[in-house]
Amino acid sequence: MKENVKQMKPISPKLRQQNYKENFILLRKRYPEVARWLESSGNGRAIAVELESGDFAFLLQENGKKHWLTVPQNPKDRAKRTLEKHLNLVKTGNPLFLAGIGAGYELMEFFDAQPKMTLWKKQAIYVVERSADIFRLNLEIHDWKKIFTSGRIFFFVGKKINQQLRDFFRNALRPLPEVILFYEMTQQENQPLVARVIKTIRDITENRKKEVERLLREANRYYESLSDKDWQRIFSSPRERPLRILLVTCKFSTFVQYCTRDVAQGFEALGHQTRTIVEKDSIDRTSSLDTMRNLASFKPDMIFMIDYLRTYFGSLCHENIPWVCWAQDMLPGIINEQAPKTIGKRDLVFVLSGPNTRRLLELGYPRDNLFHLPVPVNVSVYYPMSLSEKDREKYGCEVSYVSHYALSPEKAFTDLLAQFSDSRIKEILRIMYELIKERFYNEKDFYTSEDYELLLLEVEEQKGNRIENSKTRKDILWKFWHSIGSLFFRQLPLEWIAQEGYDLRIYGRGWETHPRLSKYAQGIANNGQELCKIYNSSQINLQIHHVHNLHPRLTDGLASGGFFLVKYHPVDYEQGELVSYFDIDKDIVRFKGKADLLKKVEFYLNHSEERSSITERARKNVLEKLTYAGSMQFVIDAVKKQIERN
Repeated sequence: MKENVKQMKPISPKLRQQNYKENFILLRKRYPEVARWLESSGNGRAIAVELESGDFAFLLQENGKKHWLTVPQNPKDRAKRTLEKHLNLVKTGNPLFLAGIGAGYELMEFFDAQPKMTLWKKQAIYVVERSADIFRLNLEIHDWKKIFTSGRIFFFVGKKINQQLRDFFRNALRPLPEVILFYEMTQQENQPLVARVIKTIRDITENRKKEVERLLREANRYYESLSDKDWQRIFSSPRERPLRILLVTCKFSTFVQYCTRDVAQGFEALGHQTRTIVEKDSIDRTSSLDTMRNLASFKPDMIFMIDYLRTYFGSLCHENIPWVCWAQDMLPGIINEQAPKTIGKRDLVFVLSGPNTRRLLELGYPRDNLFHLPVPVNVSVYYPMSLSEKDREKYGCEVSYVSHYALSPEKAFTDLLAQFSDSRIKEILRIMYELIKERFYNEKDFYTSEDYELLLLEVEEQKGNRIENSKTRKDILWKFWHSIGSLFFRQLPLEWIAQEGYDLRIYGRGWETHPRLSKYAQGIANNGQELCKIYNSSQINLQIHHVHNLHPRLTDGLASGGFFLVKYHPVDYEQGELVSYFDIDKDIVRFKGKADLLKKVEFYLNHSEERSSITERARKNVLEKLTYAGSMQFVIDAVKKQIERN
């Protein structure tokens, strides 16, 4: 092999020592077993050689002979080509697997190419390397501090790599790689490392599959052995034993994982047993094997999941197990024409609001399987707290609002328009947008999906043109209601308050880029104590929601002792909404329109006693009617009735 080297000159010893020292300190802290292996292995006769390209290759010289441990021809360019070849694999976010580090360039290319992922989700990179000399030389020529502190690189080193892999993947949340990329010089050993690694990963994959099948048979035997009378006895009152309730959530969420935590505490406060399926680490992914291990060992009497139907588990969940879906968000998996057809006799769907319930009924969901359940309050998290001077200085303000709906309406409309190439549809959408904008600025709000549908019909009649595709039509109406219209509905009151010069603070993701409200952006407010401090410190909190007002922002805030101004919504008077839990003429202060809002802001900023009196009455209602223990008892009772009904 041709050697493109600079007179075989090794890298500067001083630089090697400095790099190695800094890298090894982190290696020993983050990967102690790898550090111990590195200290006790290798003969140290390999060197790093600078090539004409400015890259490095590793060379072993012994007994008068030399062996290249890595390819001495443009290794960095080769690494870039490898990345380009596998870029689609990288973009999936699935784990990557490198069999052999080489001179480290492939690892660094793949590390830097991690795609944008949800919140703190990370793409795992698994790296195997049997040569301590190669590993040591990488620490000498590269700065790997970011790699070692990333929490997403996993090293398998030395002579027992296959056993290390088997031990690591016993954790069913560790995702298996789909492709193994390798970098290995064939002269290092007669039997290539990659062949053994491939066999080990295939064996692990096959063993996982067999275990899933075995556990599925075991779980199905148990649930098929239970008669209807057995299920009635399990949910009877008094019960022979506590219920076993399995909750499923996702670490890579903000509100949902905390809400699931609170649900578990609510069930436990009633004396029941809970177990939660959730990722433990940023590289973890839920798997069929982890699911089946929990189902087979815990044998739940009920499965509870926010925003997902039984189809989330595919064929893994026996139809006899009651499945509770708390539909807090109308996600595609819930609002599609096929979803109602999957609802069985023991599927219960709990919905936050009347409008969303009506939408599910229109799609064909059985009425007997739908229930109303607002988000209750975890009173151990949200309560009136004594604030330090530092907290009051940090969070104190006249008016605050918490929401992630930070996209401007004009940007949301531009994004919608870009989805269509048909000029006739674009024209209809432009006219519709301008009419919606005009109506909102004239303080004539849209409240329901029907408002947007009537406007679309009006525009179509005016233009003598109709959007015929039913799916396209539904998508357009949904986006106008839940995106564009919602943004006008929520953001105009903020603009009115800002124009008057009040001390306004807006918390949530993305407000720093809003064209008119960026100066009020405070960043994300963490669920729990920080939110509680915000509710306590703000003289006035705002509750503005385009679908309904019985929302965690309001109930958590009231439980915290915060005072709220609530934007009027006609759904407030529907059964199951605000009127079912509050005297909305005494316990809740609402506003309608700009003048009413500004008048009430001015009044309540100057009348703290009235604020306190109203807040105390509202808080009392929350504590009596909207706790997790009470709400979870309602869920259990609904499941019991569903079992008896069927």
